[in-house]
Amino acid sequence: RYAAMETSFANGGQLSASNAEVWNSYGTILKGIKWMFQRDAPLLMHPLADMSWHKYSWMAEFLAQIPNYKSNTIETVQLALAARKLLIKHSETYNFDFNREDRGIL
Repeated sequence: RYAAMETSFANGGQLSASNAEVWNSYGTILKGIKWMFQRDAPLLMHPLADMSWHKYSWMAEFLAQIPNYKSNTIETVQLALAARKLLIKHSETYNFDFNREDRGIL
């Protein structure tokens, strides 16, 4: 028996350079504000509950990167493509099999 033998293949990891968009956008900010009022939010922040300098400096840095959204996304996609290329090279060089699929997402 191997670890995770009881799980489905759908629970496996995904390497997807096509989904490398950064979160620093005005749309994310609007979603974040909306989520602050939802108990089951996928990303939950309570800006007034924790008045730490760390939290507010992080938020300021996040907001400051919004004008760089496009260039940051391009850099992130380039990094993801390079990582994918290296993974494929290593899988061939070291002959390890991990059920790789190159046909897109099902």
